[in-house]
Amino acid sequence: MLKDKKCFFPASFLVSIIFLCSGALEVLINIPIHYYRLGAGTIVLTVFMCAYALESLIKKYFFRGKFYVLVIVWWLVLFGLLSGFFFLYNQYDLIKNDSSSGEEVLNYLEGKKGRLLFDNNLFEAIKTRHYFSEYLSSVGMENYGGLLIESSLFSNENKVKYLFDYSDYYNTIMNHYNMEENFYYNKGRTLNGVMDISLERFSEFISLGIRNLAMNNVRYILTTSEGRNPVIDFMESEYNDGLLEKKEVIGPYAIIEITREVKPLLTKTAYRPFLFVNKEGLLPELGFKKFAGKWYNKGYADDYPVIYLKPGRGLSEKEVGKVGGYIISMKKCPQENDVRIWRQEGKEVVVITKQEDCPKIDGAVIVSKGEKLAYEKIRDIVDGHSGKASYEEVVPEFIEDERIKFKSDSATVINYSFFPRWESVDGEQNVFWSTPSFMFVFGEGENEIYYK
Repeated sequence: MLKDKKCFFPASFLVSIIFLCSGALEVLINIPIHYYRLGAGTIVLTVFMCAYALESLIKKYFFRGKFYVLVIVWWLVLFGLLSGFFFLYNQYDLIKNDSSSGEEVLNYLEGKKGRLLFDNNLFEAIKTRHYFSEYLSSVGMENYGGLLIESSLFSNENKVKYLFDYSDYYNTIMNHYNMEENFYYNKGRTLNGVMDISLERFSEFISLGIRNLAMNNVRYILTTSEGRNPVIDFMESEYNDGLLEKKEVIGPYAIIEITREVKPLLTKTAYRPFLFVNKEGLLPELGFKKFAGKWYNKGYADDYPVIYLKPGRGLSEKEVGKVGGYIISMKKCPQENDVRIWRQEGKEVVVITKQEDCPKIDGAVIVSKGEKLAYEKIRDIVDGHSGKASYEEVVPEFIEDERIKFKSDSATVINYSFFPRWESVDGEQNVFWSTPSFMFVFGEGENEIYYK
């Protein structure tokens, strides 16, 4: 293109790269990067590419000559139209909906601790997808949906739709228990005979989902007060041992509280986590994201957290002493030379590979990911070496969109989504990705992390 003196696209691409790397876009348009870390940069790149495509089309089919000014004017007009449209749409939302019930819900939640998960089916009641996500911050509460947006590295593994929809629940539980579709299932059926599965197993699965929510600091669930869904049916069943409690019914809304095991935003632990090491290369079949998803779905992520260090970083000497062991992902059967460096530290070493029937080697346990109980086997090894994690709340000095400060001399789990651009002001202290999608640091007294 440069040889043909077509400079617009290369120049646009270079400018976009500058935006992406410097984070300038977030400053220019004031988007809170805590929620849109990936989307903002991608959007600006797309805008430049679309502008180039539009300029090419205009040249080809309408005019001849230079049309860069026309393209810029077009995008300014388009931006103005879209801004006006969204402004009017928001005003229309407020006018057409009786928001008094929504305001009562917000008043009830004001000042309460924990995150809120709201049922997507409520969109039919409120007629907008943005009411609660827009106004929750005004009462000092965070939205679990916002946490999923933050968890761009993990969100596909962290779905909760099955809690409110029996069709989705059916597919999810079939995958979880490796069941095959059978003639007992009829879509739309409720708890009594939803499929050929015992009520104990149904309740066990819902209870696991609720505990996973609690691990993410979710204390309240907002769902419809009419109709049936798995959460409502579980709450009203004999298998609910007080885990869920209906607190309030306001108009079309039912507010349900998770009564126990709700994890605070910051917690410290004496637990010594295992470190996940990817030795599969650039395109791993079992990267940490997939491992964390499996570990989370098995219900091990909180009791036996596993951590991961972003490429290009190394453990400090202090951190090496605080790691309990290593889980190493390899494509081939490991040889003794492959694990020698890890064995020298005297840590427990687990190698997980896609190969089967690998010969045993000294100093490492080999697990084939195809084994039926592969993750249970790894869990037992971690439990035998590091035990089960217990937590104590850490009160933060402050939490901002781009900075968190707290005091802790122990391993600390930060209940916000990990992203590689989070770093510590202490250059020797690493910020780890901890299962399922949290941040983790080995505390050194005064700790402060920031989004770079």
